[in-house]
Formats: sequence, structure tokens, C-alpha cells
Amino acid sequence: MAKAADIRVVQAEVNDMLGICVKIAGPTADVATAIEAGCAVARQMGGQPIASVLNRPDLRAWKVIESPREIQSVDPTRRRVFSVV
Repeated sequence: MAKAADIRVVQAEVNDMLGICVKIAGPTADVATAIEAGCAVARQMGGQPIASVLNRPDLRAWKVIESPREIQSVDPTRRRVFSVV
């Protein structure tokens, strides 16, 4: 994605559906180009990518877009995953 256009990777986070949400920023046309390239690679790998482009999100939305880091651990005795924020 980053090689296809002039974009900045903001964050990548693992979601509950065993997928990854990659958040990028840059000029709208460059973001659209990067999304197309990323989706093409994901499909080649057998994935079913879902993509959305938010044009000029409200400044208040950045609190959600740049979410805090989480550290996930697995309890080997109970085979559960828990998060520490």
C-alpha cells in the first residue's frame, strides 16, 4: 500500500473477526490508490477485504481513529485472551 501511493500508515489493529484494520492517511486520491493496491494483494492471498475511505474526517473522530495501544496476552491454563489497555 505505502509503495503504491504517498500515504502514511496511522495504525494497524487486529479485530475480533480475525482480520486486520489498517488505518492510513494522505491525499484522497493517494489513499484510494493505496486501498485498491492493498485490496488486490489481499485478494491474491485468498482474503476477502472490505475497505472504506473517510474523506476529511472530523477532528473529533481522530480519538477513535487513533485508538490506544492494547497488549493482549493468552492465559495458557484457561486458553483465554485478555487485553490490557
